[in-house]
Amino acid sequence: MATMNPKVSIKAQSPEKVPYMAPSHSGVAAGALSAAGMSSRVSRRVDVSPEHLQPLPDDVEAGSTSGAQIEGEVGTLMVGVKLQMSEVLIAWLAVIVMTLSAILSLLGTLILSYFNQQISVSIGMTDAQYGMLTGYAYYLLFSIAMTAQGYCIDRYSLNRVYVVGFGGLLGGAALLIQGFATSFTMMLIGMVLSAVGGSVFAILPIPILSDILPPEQLSFAGAIFSCAAYLAEALAGNLAFVCDKRGISWRWAVVSLGIGCVAAALATFAFIREPPVGRFIVKKEGKDKPQKSDFTIKQTVTYMASMSSMWILTIATGLRLLPLDLSGAYMPSYYSALYPSQTTVFTAMASIVGICGLLASFIYGAVCQRFYVRLPTISLYTTAIGAIIASGFVSMTVCSRAIAGGDQDKGYGIALTGMSLAVLIGEGWQGPLTVMLTLALPPDIKSFAISLWSGLTQLIGPATSVLFGIYLTIGGWKKGTPEYIRPARIFMLAAMLGSYLSAAALYISAIGAVKRDIAKREALARTGGPAQITLSPRRKMAFIVGSTVLVVAVAVLIIMSFFFSYDPDIVMHPRIG
Repeated sequence: MATMNPKVSIKAQSPEKVPYMAPSHSGVAAGALSAAGMSSRVSRRVDVSPEHLQPLPDDVEAGSTSGAQIEGEVGTLMVGVKLQMSEVLIAWLAVIVMTLSAILSLLGTLILSYFNQQISVSIGMTDAQYGMLTGYAYYLLFSIAMTAQGYCIDRYSLNRVYVVGFGGLLGGAALLIQGFATSFTMMLIGMVLSAVGGSVFAILPIPILSDILPPEQLSFAGAIFSCAAYLAEALAGNLAFVCDKRGISWRWAVVSLGIGCVAAALATFAFIREPPVGRFIVKKEGKDKPQKSDFTIKQTVTYMASMSSMWILTIATGLRLLPLDLSGAYMPSYYSALYPSQTTVFTAMASIVGICGLLASFIYGAVCQRFYVRLPTISLYTTAIGAIIASGFVSMTVCSRAIAGGDQDKGYGIALTGMSLAVLIGEGWQGPLTVMLTLALPPDIKSFAISLWSGLTQLIGPATSVLFGIYLTIGGWKKGTPEYIRPARIFMLAAMLGSYLSAAALYISAIGAVKRDIAKREALARTGGPAQITLSPRRKMAFIVGSTVLVVAVAVLIIMSFFFSYDPDIVMHPRIG
């Protein structure tokens, strides 16, 4: 085994390697072309602290860094890479374009929660049908599409930027279908297509950015990208308010968003170019790029099943998504019923989620970026602590009117205060957490592995939305009525508190497991070849049992959703006109 030495020599790729730059027809790329002519050959002695330096069997070779200067490494990841100014501009342009595309895609889904009563009346839709639209009709296809795209990208080396662009085009077409829908079935078709198109923005931009930006800058970039959800929420509520005040139909709002998605997709094609995979991975001498094994589904699934943290992070993140999905689908109608005399419910909620979520993303991103080199699992600590604190403020928000003794004005103030603190402290976690997991995976399987993991978590996330819709339908409680408030409060309080606290406990328990998985990825990179993994009978049985339980639970919820959605005796919002 090589001796650990604080002095190592890092050799860059040969001059023949084409540096990464944006398409030549973009304005920013013009500067990149003139700046990229310098040789990509780099030779320098590097001082890194012994506690961070990982021994390598031979001299190592850096990935394609386009003439950037290299300062050192953490494990097998290059850190301190000094990019050229043109590369910096191109990288952050990619962050902005993909964030904008994700905002428009998310808006198309979120806007339904603000217009759900108008849509229900317009096309004759029940609460169970709405729960199905915002639950598994969307997220099941979302998960399947996300997993399929990850597999195809790694198996066939597809251009990831093109996949993102085509997903945006499909999502735009889906919104046009929904905008002109005349029945629940047509709305369902549009939602299915929207799920397929929108799935590209869930995870795929993070692996792309991990090959554009150095590892120590990725947490902040991931946090910016995760802001898309909060900005979309802010825009959705204010858009709904403007449409309501100006008498603009929900249909035109959805159609306009579809056109915006198409425009953003075209910008993706125009301004972003596919970066080399594993660009910041340190690799063995003589390899032009990281060792790539013969990719198979079995290989990736076996690797994930061998990970100590796989099921812990899957369940924890799925539980953490439960309150988000429930809030997005039902909170607007809940607060409208809770405070009928308040005319600013939509705009206040949207602005709080947008502004506080944006601040939370920057705070989480900055903290995780600051401490990542010393503590790669920092996002687990921040996510768990944030969830524990936020659970108290969420309870205060849901029970605000009861706390105020029925006083609507006082209760409304308590609700907005609690919501602001809950979002500021409890959100912003998704980007840094996804970045941590992405960097813990081998580069040749990371697109499929991260998509598969995220797909599994998305199967858990919609459960409360589906169950809440069935719960309301069985109880005969119509959204927006006074009778709806108490049962809705009980369900939301139990679901959200349980989700926050159990997810936090699991994240804390996953710290040691994630460290072992990071060490496994580093060992794989040092050997320069595919991992030879044999699952123990116990681990294999745990994977089979866990997968079976998850599939059966989701199947039961889907069957229940279909039953309550298409039972002709349960139409709570008869169509008018």
